[in-house]
Amino acid sequence: MVQLSDVTYRPLEASQSLVTLLQHEPTTFWATLARDLDAENLDASAAAAFPLVACVRMGLNWPSEHWQDHALKWVDALDLGNAVLPELERLVTEGRTQHLRHRARTLARRSQRVKDGAT
Repeated sequence: MVQLSDVTYRPLEASQSLVTLLQHEPTTFWATLARDLDAENLDASAAAAFPLVACVRMGLNWPSEHWQDHALKWVDALDLGNAVLPELERLVTEGRTQHLRHRARTLARRSQRVKDGAT
């Protein structure tokens, strides 16, 4: 059985191919990843070590509306706003389109309210 160690995991964090997973449905990601690992006789608990936040950050910072849009979908669906607040705030001012800037602003405000303890 293959086990993920810090040595094999760290290079994945910087892999540009990680951004492509943002095309998938965020709500089913963990279950699908665990199922696929199990199907390959790998330890399904390794899914918890997947660098998802790094992947979403990569998408938010990608110089393409396509990947930024997908990343915002993940931020919204999985409530990742606090983990990527600096990236959201950057998109508020530097997003390529008004649509991206408005979505980023909405998610950043929501995250800030949660962070501040408001409902």
